[in-house]
Amino acid sequence: MRKYYYLIISILLFHLQGYSQNLTLSEQELVNIVKLYHPVAKQAALLIEQSKAQLIESRGAFDPKLETELSQKDFSSVEYYHYRSAEIKVPTWYGIEVYTGIENITGDRLNPQITKGSSHYAGISFSLLQNLVIDKRRAYLKQAQIMVSQSEEEQKIILNDLLYDALTHYWEWAQLHYELQVVDSALLNARLRLDFTKNTVNVGERAAIDSTEAWTQYQYFESLHIDLTNQLRAAILKLSTFTWTTDALPYDLPYSIKPSLEPEQITPASVSYQQEEYYTGDALLSHPELTVYNYKLNYLDVYKKLAFQQLLPKLDVKYNQLGKNYTINESVFQPLLRNNYQYGVQFSMPLRLSDGRGEYKLAKLKIQQTNYDIDLKRRSLINKIKQYYFALTQTQKQLSVQQSMYTNQLLLLQGEETRFEQGESSLFLVNSREQKAIETQQKLVALQAKLYKQLAALKWSAGLLHTE
Repeated sequence: MRKYYYLIISILLFHLQGYSQNLTLSEQELVNIVKLYHPVAKQAALLIEQSKAQLIESRGAFDPKLETELSQKDFSSVEYYHYRSAEIKVPTWYGIEVYTGIENITGDRLNPQITKGSSHYAGISFSLLQNLVIDKRRAYLKQAQIMVSQSEEEQKIILNDLLYDALTHYWEWAQLHYELQVVDSALLNARLRLDFTKNTVNVGERAAIDSTEAWTQYQYFESLHIDLTNQLRAAILKLSTFTWTTDALPYDLPYSIKPSLEPEQITPASVSYQQEEYYTGDALLSHPELTVYNYKLNYLDVYKKLAFQQLLPKLDVKYNQLGKNYTINESVFQPLLRNNYQYGVQFSMPLRLSDGRGEYKLAKLKIQQTNYDIDLKRRSLINKIKQYYFALTQTQKQLSVQQSMYTNQLLLLQGEETRFEQGESSLFLVNSREQKAIETQQKLVALQAKLYKQLAALKWSAGLLHTE
């Protein structure tokens, strides 16, 4: 399925590059292009890969390690020592380290504590107080795992913002495109009326002033056409900042491209959305901006547990089972603490615990600060959702009223034109009615675009655009 999805996007981009005469661009097509090819979307995906790389790095602390050493000292024809060793050490999750190794030590100036000749050992070391529950190694790994999940939510935030920006520019462009259609239609009618008026003036059926009136109306719409054309070209260039090819190259949308929806398809019922409680309730629970804060709390909780360890005394235990001449079976299966063994116990404790108390208090303060941030963010998001939800419902009502107003303006214009044809009205009144109808239609178009912009804003405020 994913293969066909990419194929569809590639075909779309191919059409963008080659067949632009009757090309349309829909909201969903733009969303797909932005998600797949926009550099910011790709950068957001890199956040996850970076956090995964850090996770691999933190797991390195648990990798088995092979160590070898070869050292020798000869001085004044005396062999002080000749030391050869190899050791394998395996760290485990609970802070226990298991290791085994072999040694071969010869020389005339050896430390009496050193076992001369060939020997081997297998041992274990662990902490009983400090670092028993958690240590830096385990803490860093847990935090790295949290960062992977957090980076996934951060990617959603970036995509949510990026798609909102893209859809805002899309509907600004669509609005200008619709307005230009309206003005072009009016310009054509004005041209026809101007030609008709000139003919009637030439045969003496109309006063010459009517020709000037028709010409002024034509110039008015021509001026609007030029202004909207400039604005539309600028809007297409802005929208083109969101369109990229499969080769990571920017693609400039052709000026002939059109929105997939026609104005008459945009009605108060053409947008679908859930009840307000859905966005302020269920949707808010999974909002990526809030989820990121939850992962921050988890991260800080690990930090607090690690800081608490600094309040505990340090008690480390180490035990080695020894053997001669690499006879591993003779040493491994011997009873512990009976023969051929070595152990050590190390205890330490700061008397004032200043470092531990300060670190632990700082961790708790950071958690408290993050909880305050969560409360503020949740309140801010709820207010935004309510604001955009209310604005969307009001725009629906306003659009319904505006459609009715436009219908009435058309009836008034048609009536004035009929009166003009019967000689009961003037061209000035017809032009005034026409301008009013065009202004009403332009406002209708603006509300149609605004309706979809506010729908995008509602989904953005609820953190849902990235799921489109």
